[in-house]
Amino acid sequence: KPADDSEGDDETWHESLTYSEKVKIHLARALIMNPEVLVLQRPLHHYDDLNAGKVLEVLYTHVHERGLGLPEKGRRHRRPRSCFLSVERPE
Repeated sequence: KPADDSEGDDETWHESLTYSEKVKIHLARALIMNPEVLVLQRPLHHYDDLNAGKVLEVLYTHVHERGLGLPEKGRRHRRPRSCFLSVERPE
């Protein structure tokens, strides 16, 4: 927020996010760091089936391509990636 906010609202931008938005941001932050090992506790817990499938697809791509958004040319020379996660989902 701009420093000259005249509304008097002291809420910061991250306090206005929903829990699932915060989960997405934290997952994105982790993947941007391009870790060789990623450990996730219930990463699909707050998503519907469609979004949970998208998250799993991104995690699979991260492991299979040895990182996200990196050139294909050097893939076989990059260190492998691993992802450990618990898959509990509310039913």
